[in-house]
Amino acid sequence: MGFRKFIDTKKRGASLPMISIWTRGQISFNTVAAESLHLKDYSHIELYFDHQKRLIGLNPTNIITESIPINFRDGGLVNFSAIPFLRSIGIFGNKTAKYIITDDRKVSGLYVVGIGHKVGP
Repeated sequence: MGFRKFIDTKKRGASLPMISIWTRGQISFNTVAAESLHLKDYSHIELYFDHQKRLIGLNPTNIITESIPINFRDGGLVNFSAIPFLRSIGIFGNKTAKYIITDDRKVSGLYVVGIGHKVGP
């Protein structure tokens, strides 16, 4: 087969849209997720939870009532504080975990995260 030259594309990180749920109660989006969900077009996010299926629903919005402000940090970090939400669904834990985001807008109208399926620490 022979050698193939590696060419650095300068892309870093995951290729799937993911969130990290941090021990301090923050939920952050990786760059792929921030771009896929077009978060730069929104100021807030609505949160939903399906107790039976253990799914978190995310709905980016510009409506301020009953939603949480999204923080846009230098370096591209996008996150929001979710302490009351995480406590209410019983996953406010002692370990940071990563989860894949699925686009379920055609069915539920939401982006969905299955919290029973961690992809990393």
